[in-house]
Amino acid sequence: YLKAPDVRLFNIAGNGLTQASRVSGVVFTSRRNGWLYGPGLYATHDGGAHWRRIPLGGDIVPSLGGGVVTMAASSGTAYAVVSPDPFHGKRDELYRSPAGRNAWTRVGRMTAELATFAVSGRAAWFATGAGSSLSATHLWATADGVHWHRYPLGCPGSYGLQSIAAASTSHVVFLCTGESSIANTAKEVLRSVNGGKTEHLIGPAPTGGIGGVIAVPPHRSKVITLAPEYFLYHSADGGKTWKQVLPGTAWNSLSYVSRTVGWVVLSSGGHGQLLRTTDAGRTWHRVAF
Repeated sequence: YLKAPDVRLFNIAGNGLTQASRVSGVVFTSRRNGWLYGPGLYATHDGGAHWRRIPLGGDIVPSLGGGVVTMAASSGTAYAVVSPDPFHGKRDELYRSPAGRNAWTRVGRMTAELATFAVSGRAAWFATGAGSSLSATHLWATADGVHWHRYPLGCPGSYGLQSIAAASTSHVVFLCTGESSIANTAKEVLRSVNGGKTEHLIGPAPTGGIGGVIAVPPHRSKVITLAPEYFLYHSADGGKTWKQVLPGTAWNSLSYVSRTVGWVVLSSGGHGQLLRTTDAGRTWHRVAF
């Protein structure tokens, strides 16, 4: 077990209570370097023995809920998608830091509404997400972590980008979502073999469940796990056919750490369960603590 920092759910700030230091996610890139985030940001560089709260500065307004939305780390670099001021319509920004130290800087001048993000090696993808008020979705992509390029993203019709998953620097999968009804959302899957420069439509994903995130094991872009609210689905053929694996109220932290091993947190009835797969998402088993 790791020692946690003194994170308070509410901070007194000015004329009221804010959640500026609250955290809801965790990312480790090695045994020593890790972060707690959402919307606050804390870092450890000694395996959790000590934690430090990280202010990102810039246009971020912590007293109004501004802070880190999501994080990812790969090849010695940590990235943080930041919502500077969610109550006044400011678009999300992207920050990065070397994994072994606290040296956060803004990545270019890129912005996105309800941003979605993914990394693989030195490559990364940053784009406007589903539910945005923008009429078109553009994808920002880098193959080396330095040079970024903007490409149009071809979600069909009125669909918006919901999630990105990368199997390698070139093979990327995109989940697009359309209209929602009770416990259902229209979903389509796109695949790219050139890092997001172009993509092609695979076909519809299961409509069961609201929204959703996707994950793929490293170097296995045709093996897709889809986790909308209420269900967990698996495809072994790039999204052409799907199988419901498990029911569940809400899924968090879906990710793969190898070609076969993945993790997901199931939240149900106020309790959380950590599940693990060793067969690339075909079956999942509860991890006992």
